[in-house]
Amino acid sequence: MSRHESKAVTATFNRNTKNAVLAAKASKKCCKRAHLLGILLFGQVFSKREIRIASENISIIEHTASLIKSLIGIDVGKYRESFLSQEKITIRDTDVCVRILKYFGYDSLVSAYTIRNEIFSCGKCRTEFLKGVFLSCGTVSSPEKSYHLEMSVAYFNLSRELLYFLKEISLEAKYTKRNSHYIIYYKESEKIVDFLGLIGATQENFEYNNTLIEKEIRNTINRLNNCETANMSKQISAATHQIEAINRLFSQGAKTELSDELLETARLRIENPDASLAQLAAMHNPPVTKSCVNRRLKKLTEL
Repeated sequence: MSRHESKAVTATFNRNTKNAVLAAKASKKCCKRAHLLGILLFGQVFSKREIRIASENISIIEHTASLIKSLIGIDVGKYRESFLSQEKITIRDTDVCVRILKYFGYDSLVSAYTIRNEIFSCGKCRTEFLKGVFLSCGTVSSPEKSYHLEMSVAYFNLSRELLYFLKEISLEAKYTKRNSHYIIYYKESEKIVDFLGLIGATQENFEYNNTLIEKEIRNTINRLNNCETANMSKQISAATHQIEAINRLFSQGAKTELSDELLETARLRIENPDASLAQLAAMHNPPVTKSCVNRRLKKLTEL
């Protein structure tokens, strides 16, 4: 797979995952509010002077606009814009920004860049909030390419709060900084599967599991093949050493000094250089054990 194809596969998987999250809509108002907060809080800007969210997926922008209108009563149609491949909602009207912040419980005494736990009214609110966060700043790679899911956050304090939030819901993540953003990420396939399952990306969760199983099967086959190859190499090396020793004995005239049993084993080894010890054992008349053949060959090589 070329680099371009690999990026396309990941982009498609990421888009499909977000579309799956969008399709699994919350039914309770408190969950919708938590979900919308996740989207806006982890967008590009969330303050009383400006609220801005951008996405290459127009469905996310339409979803956000619909929630703002149905929950807060604000039509953000005039604040929508397109820029290159991105769709945006950019609100710079202070009155509108303040109204949105107050809906979520933020005022002049509360920093807008903080997760308000008071907004989680029921057991499903946290999950809906996480769905919003992922829609806003999350990406996930196709399992065919790599195991990687991340959320990119522009503000340090907010990134730390998200890290603690994930720990509280048993999805503890890793943390790093990339350029001016703070990255919360997973590289463990099992944790990504858990994350996808929680946010409602059922098909993508299933695809991840299937890929994990397929890769494990391939790895097992490769390990077995490598082991078999290594064993064959050892077998060939040992047989070569045994035949050289037997030929040396015969050239030195020691053939007459060998017992009939040793002579039979020596003959069979020379005639069957590729045979395993078990196969040589079965060729004897009468058949002998594998350990018996091993002892005889060891004795022939030590003479």
